[in-house]
Amino acid sequence: MIVEEVNLKKKGIIKNGKIIVPKAFQQKMSDKSKEINKHQRLIQKINKEYKSDLNFLKKHQKTWFRLQGFDPVYEVDVELDMIVTFYRFSTANLYAYFIKHFLEDESRSQVMLLHKVIHLSSRTNYRK
Repeated sequence: MIVEEVNLKKKGIIKNGKIIVPKAFQQKMSDKSKEINKHQRLIQKINKEYKSDLNFLKKHQKTWFRLQGFDPVYEVDVELDMIVTFYRFSTANLYAYFIKHFLEDESRSQVMLLHKVIHLSSRTNYRK
């Protein structure tokens, strides 16, 4: 149902922040919206009726997943981990590049590399 509604919305145009659907599809669109709302009301009714049972199920489901090793991983933590990993690989690649091209393939620590980069002599070529 929702997929059908999305497909109907795709056929419309957006004007002033609202979707304007051609007249041929407006009736179908309103029928789909009513059907979706009907199902959402049914879901809410079932949730109210079996609230304690559903809470009991959710509680034990969390325990079961925890015991199986399926602890939830939050999207923010994953994104932060990806950013930190990218940073680490980038610094390692830069480190290897500097060693290969500027420091004659000498092995050195990152602190020594930093000192070497800070104390690089500058050359100025002025044309007179």
